[in-house]
Amino acid sequence: MKVTKLFVHPIKSLKCVPVKQIQVHPGGVRGDREWMVIGATNRFVSQREKPVMGQIGVVVDEDGVTLDYQSHIVRFDLSEGLGDRLQAEIWNDSVAVERVSDKVDQFLTDVIGAPMKLVRKSGPRMMPEKYGEPRDLKFVDGLPVLLISEESLQFLNTKVDHTIEHQRFRSNIWVEGGSAPHWEDSLTDFKLNQISFSNVKRCSRCKIVNVDTGSGQVMKEPLKTLAGYRLKDRKILFGVNLVPDRSGIVRIGDELSE
Repeated sequence: MKVTKLFVHPIKSLKCVPVKQIQVHPGGVRGDREWMVIGATNRFVSQREKPVMGQIGVVVDEDGVTLDYQSHIVRFDLSEGLGDRLQAEIWNDSVAVERVSDKVDQFLTDVIGAPMKLVRKSGPRMMPEKYGEPRDLKFVDGLPVLLISEESLQFLNTKVDHTIEHQRFRSNIWVEGGSAPHWEDSLTDFKLNQISFSNVKRCSRCKIVNVDTGSGQVMKEPLKTLAGYRLKDRKILFGVNLVPDRSGIVRIGDELSE
C-alpha cells in the first residue's frame, strides 16, 4: 500500500494544489487551510453556499500567494496582515483571526458576489479532546488530515455516468493497494515515513463533492449514488480522518507500514 497523490488547500474551499510531498505536523499539513474566507457576519463561507469559490485558483510561492479567476489576479505576501483582529466562526468554534488585505477582500467580494474577508489565524483552535491529545488546528473542518483510497474512488466511478475527479473530495493523502473499496475504513494505526497516524473516524460528506471542479456547476452526483451504499446514521461516509503523532514528510510513493 502506497501514497499515490497529495494535495494541499491553502485557502479553505478555494482550488486545491497537487504536490509531490507534504510536511505533516500534529495539527495538520503545512500550507493546508492556512487562510479562510468569512462573510459579513464573520462566519466561514465555503462552496456549500458559494460554489464559485472552487473556481478561484491559488498559487503559493516563497514570497506570497496569487489568486486568479477568469484572468483577474490578486496577490498578497505570506506574512501580510492588516492588524485588524476579530473573532470568526468555523462550525462550532470561535477563533481569533486577522484580516489579510483590503485588495484581496475586494477581489473575493467581486468574484463571490457578496461582502467577503480573507483571514488568517491569530489565536488557537484546539482539536476536540475525544480524538486525542490537545493540538492546535488550522481551518480544517475538525481533524488534521484526510485520507482516501484510489480503490474507493474507482468503485464509485463504476456506478456513475461521468468520472468524479479526486479534487472534489479535498483529501490530503490518496493511497492504493488495498484488496477492496473502502479498505481505508479498517485502518487503525499505521506509519508513513515514521509518522504514526491514528484513524479516528470516517469522514462524513457534504454537498461540496457535488460541485464540478471544472465548471463550478452543482451536480446531483456523487452524493446521490453514495447515499445508496455509504449511508450510515444519516451520514454519507467517504474517506477517513487521521491524527498524526509527530511532524515529518510524506511523499508520493511512500509505503504504509504497521
